[in-house]
Amino acid sequence: MNSVSLRQPIPLLLLLVILCSTLYSTINACSAMTCPSGLSLFQAYAQTFNGCGSGKMASITPQLSFQGCCNNHDKCYGTCGSSKSNCDSTFQTCMKRTCRSGILGLPCRLAADAYFQAVKTFGCNPFQNAQQEKCKCRKK
Repeated sequence: MNSVSLRQPIPLLLLLVILCSTLYSTINACSAMTCPSGLSLFQAYAQTFNGCGSGKMASITPQLSFQGCCNNHDKCYGTCGSSKSNCDSTFQTCMKRTCRSGILGLPCRLAADAYFQAVKTFGCNPFQNAQQEKCKCRKK
């Protein structure tokens, strides 16, 4: 039986993400897509998901027990007019709930904190890309 040890890399990952997040002052300046006057926003395409990770990081990001949370987070990013901060907060809540229902305890909570800090810090481009890909403007 293979087991995954989360003890060593997660605290270092969490520390790295927290340090990086202090370097970015525009974390909360990420806005959803809007339309010019006279046009309204609509969901042109269905939301998609790819598990945990974004872009090139998706193939190397461990899924742990968070795949469902990550998929819901991806769908939230692709929902027209959604708020990045609300998507991220719901993602954090989902992961914490997953950790409470599992047996990993502290390593799970540390991983959840690292994943949350990662989307909070580096999620603006993926959020705005999802909004642009899935949402369009049309005449009212």
